[in-house]
Amino acid sequence: MKVESSATVFTVKNLEESLDFYKNLLGFKEDFIVGNYAGVKKGKLSIHLAQAGNEKMKPVGTGNVYIFCDEIDTYFDQLKLLPVKVISECPASDGNIISL
Repeated sequence: MKVESSATVFTVKNLEESLDFYKNLLGFKEDFIVGNYAGVKKGKLSIHLAQAGNEKMKPVGTGNVYIFCDEIDTYFDQLKLLPVKVISECPASDGNIISL
């Protein structure tokens, strides 16, 4: 078996607002939407977003992903100019931590 990729799943309060955040602020592209579940991509990175409401899902704000990329300083400087909440130099959405 050859592993091709993986995707982090974040539970979000509002799927529409979260899609807007990832697409319009962080520069991701929408990959798919199926009901209350969506995927966004940036390069080889995939993040799935699940609308809160299923008791089997993790609570909103408990997700975490580490993203490894080149030219991080330039990308992060661009993010700091946007209305993105910065926590210890890490942008976040719905309390889910995105470490670059």
